[in-house]
Amino acid sequence: MRNEQTQTVVVGVDDSPHSNAALHWADNYAQATGASLRVVVAWQWAIAYGRPMAFEGYNPDLDAGAIAEKAIAELKTPRDRITIVVPESPPGEALVKASEDADLLVVGRHGHRTATSVLVGSVSNYCLHHATVPVVVVH
Repeated sequence: MRNEQTQTVVVGVDDSPHSNAALHWADNYAQATGASLRVVVAWQWAIAYGRPMAFEGYNPDLDAGAIAEKAIAELKTPRDRITIVVPESPPGEALVKASEDADLLVVGRHGHRTATSVLVGSVSNYCLHHATVPVVVVH
């Protein structure tokens, strides 16, 4: 059970520049508000012909954990206010589930700016349409 006085911010990380920007935004927000961070790195087995593929020496769960540890290494938020979640799940679903009891969900933007609109990636789009908490999409 979480302390109702402490906000929880969920942030998705995948080691891309967009997710790194989201992580730093969430870190700054946590510093300003005293919120806790929940860093989510979702992973899935590679699929070929409808079946999961396994490669010798490949462990996506460990790789995702390493991405998470690397991501939090330089954060300003105290380590005791950071949790890491590494679910086997599609990223959008994992972020929405991880944010069910949170106060805010932060994701990076994938896509590009056109002359008339800003397109968001499929994960951020999924979160915008399915999350039950406010969603910040960081550009």
